[in-house]
Amino acid sequence: MQERTLVAAAPLATAAPLPEPQVGAPSVTVHAPRASAQTRRRAALAVAGCALSLDAAVIWLAFCASYYLRYTVQWVPGVERGTVWVPFRDWIPFGISFSLVELASLLIAGSYRERLGRDLLDEVLVSCRTSLVGIGLVVIVTAFLPIKLPSRLVILYTWLLLIPLLALGRAVLAVSLGRLYGRGWNTRRVLVAGTTPIGKMVMQNLLGKRKHGYQLVGFLQESPPLAKSGSPGPLARTGNFGRFQCLGTVADLGTVIEQYQVDEVIVTLAAALHHEIGEICAHCETAQVAVKLVPDLFEMSLSRVHMDHLAGIPLIDVHSTHPGRAARAVKRGMDIVIAGLALLVTSPILILTALAIKCDSRGPILNTQRRVGKGGVEFTFFKFRSMYMDADRRREALLAEKGIVDPRIFKDRHDPRRTRVGRLIRRLSIDELPQLFNVLKGDMSLVGPRPPLPHEVAQYEPHHFKRLEVIGGITGNWQVNGRSNIESFEEIIMMDTYYIDNWSLGLDLKILLRTVMAVITRNGAY
Repeated sequence: MQERTLVAAAPLATAAPLPEPQVGAPSVTVHAPRASAQTRRRAALAVAGCALSLDAAVIWLAFCASYYLRYTVQWVPGVERGTVWVPFRDWIPFGISFSLVELASLLIAGSYRERLGRDLLDEVLVSCRTSLVGIGLVVIVTAFLPIKLPSRLVILYTWLLLIPLLALGRAVLAVSLGRLYGRGWNTRRVLVAGTTPIGKMVMQNLLGKRKHGYQLVGFLQESPPLAKSGSPGPLARTGNFGRFQCLGTVADLGTVIEQYQVDEVIVTLAAALHHEIGEICAHCETAQVAVKLVPDLFEMSLSRVHMDHLAGIPLIDVHSTHPGRAARAVKRGMDIVIAGLALLVTSPILILTALAIKCDSRGPILNTQRRVGKGGVEFTFFKFRSMYMDADRRREALLAEKGIVDPRIFKDRHDPRRTRVGRLIRRLSIDELPQLFNVLKGDMSLVGPRPPLPHEVAQYEPHHFKRLEVIGGITGNWQVNGRSNIESFEEIIMMDTYYIDNWSLGLDLKILLRTVMAVITRNGAY
């Protein structure tokens, strides 16, 4: 094997002292020495072993419960001892075989591997697919081989019980690991190198991985280009990006790794900077720091990119993500059905909220606004009134008092303009329920970019207008990734752009499910 030569590690290791973390930026301090690769592997094996043991226990529990429901509870009549009743010991071989098949399916699906981009919802979806595969194999084997099971209801009950039990088991494991990570166990400190749009999206997603043991310490911007004299040219510093702190340039990599005890570097530089990318990889290998490369495919959405090959030559196949007429019809049908059912279920809450608002303060029950929808068309936007009637008049004074530079993202946890009922309904997100009528009217969708106010659109830069290419929604990508905790309007624009470029019905369903969790946990709601 040809030996790899590490180059350019020295220049990266020398840099000026780094600035102290600023207030409002992620908590960045000098940490204890990072764990070794062997310690990381042991921790990963421990987590995988716990997940495997928990899944095995859950699968066996589902099987035992299905036997109990079939032969003891007897949901289906006609089971009598001595005729079709079968003792539990005769079912044990099936239970063991089924457990092994399910565990093998989970293992093949990569359920026990560490993956940065997977969350609890993804774990539940994997569990659903693998449970269906396991049951399908059992049905196929018993249908084509001379193996006769006493009761197929046991198989059906096992499958129905297995999905929620596996999801519950993974939720328990996720909560337990989240508490351990919160105490600093096996936490990985991650540094992002690059300020490309894809790099900023990586940072936004990393911030939501704290419960997964990942801590974003900050990012490095691109090094200044060399002038004709050979010395570094002037650099237009980007500074901090919203909640994310700039720790220097790529040339400061060595100092940053040592000061912040970085465990992993994610490189999001443009492909043209291949020399800097090579230097970063070489330095990380020398420092025994894990490194990940984000492919720079001309800023294309990865959902549009598929790999193909021609006689072994890799080809990148680019597909359009614009929804077709059928997909738009399905999305509209889903909006109508879910909005109608939601209004029916929450009608008592709507009535009680309206009465509480009327009794609490002077003014109308609904706060109606003009908002800008798809294609720049304005419509009337409904929302429960949660503030006093003079809220708009007091807004400018409040912005000046708080020193708010960008009023487009202004949210005050202790906003004095809120009424007593308003504080409660905003905390519980009840004030958003009247927008279901906007969905039924066709002005809005359940999922999409938040419809802006006309005066906000008047301040848009050219790339902001992409938000108006699709119909606005009650919830969206940035609502489930921070809500009021987001401190930069550009962050919101990037999340909405990601949604538009990667739209699918599956993404809508995932955002809806995550919205339910965000409402229950009241994360960022005030």
